[in-house]
Amino acid sequence: MSVAKGLLFGVKAVMEPIRVKTVASITTNDPWNPGRRSSFKLEEYLLLFSNAKVTESTKATGNDFMRALRSETDNVEHWLPDSLSELWRSQKVSAEALPRLLKEAEPTLKRGDFAVILRNKARWLLAAMSTCICLGFVVFTGIGMANDDLGLLPILIGILVLAGGCWLALYFAYYRAWFRRKRQMKWFLDRANAA
Repeated sequence: MSVAKGLLFGVKAVMEPIRVKTVASITTNDPWNPGRRSSFKLEEYLLLFSNAKVTESTKATGNDFMRALRSETDNVEHWLPDSLSELWRSQKVSAEALPRLLKEAEPTLKRGDFAVILRNKARWLLAAMSTCICLGFVVFTGIGMANDDLGLLPILIGILVLAGGCWLALYFAYYRAWFRRKRQMKWFLDRANAA
């Protein structure tokens, strides 16, 4: 990858998932090969530079591992979305249920669903700081408008428009992905409990 491409797309453009360790081995029905029982390994990965050296004791600092199921039958990796990975991590979904749930969800998954967001401390710190900045901006702008004697209705309209614009910016930057993951988690739990 060229330096220009790395600069154009940022640091993540030159990073790749590096396998750290296997955390579970399961044998269950293989939904990608119907009617066949297969062994899967649940493996954890970190998004690192391609030449990074890792050991099984490497920790995910400030973030969480990406996880994938590797079929021992055909050696194919099936990446878990962040929502399903979180449900397994918090022991709300068993490892044996992961292949079936992942196969059922695959048609609805988007590329962004696999990025670690739920346990990304840096992202949520940035979201909290951005929310405080937007809130402060709306409050101080409202105070400034109140001091200009514009009348109550124009002040309220101005504050509502500004607050709405700030909420939209925060929603698309941070909260939309979080809400999507929460909806996915509910869907996975409903499917897991129905089985």
